Amino acid sequence: MYVDRRYYAWKIFPALIALLIGWAGVGGHAFQAHAQSPDAVIEGTVEDADGASLAGTNVVATTEDGSTTVGAATDADGVFRLSVAAGTYTVRASAVGYATASRIVTVATDDTESVSFTLEQAAVDLDEL
Repeated sequence: MYVDRRYYAWKIFPALIALLIGWAGVGGHAFQAHAQSPDAVIEGTVEDADGASLAGTNVVATTEDGSTTVGAATDADGVFRLSVAAGTYTVRASAVGYATASRIVTVATDDTESVSFTLEQAAVDLDEL
């Protein structure tokens, strides 16, 4: 059976980028790329299917039009906190070895929305990395 390696490379590429971005956010540092000042919060947790916290998971919130992106890595307890401008976001959680999960979250000014993710393990062939 022939397997096109490029297909798997493109499947794993977003996870690798997320990991690199996540490393940049470790230690409470986050990246933000937006023009509006943050006036709301999206926070939550990331766990695996067994309920164990996933530290270092990359969590990214992107506006509906794609113009604003805010992200951070989860801490040792799998907790993340994103300061955002009020609006609707697609929030994605990704970690190497796990399938990416996403949720649509709408947050109002001076509000905090909580969202939790449970990531399922994904089969990764190390030869493909």
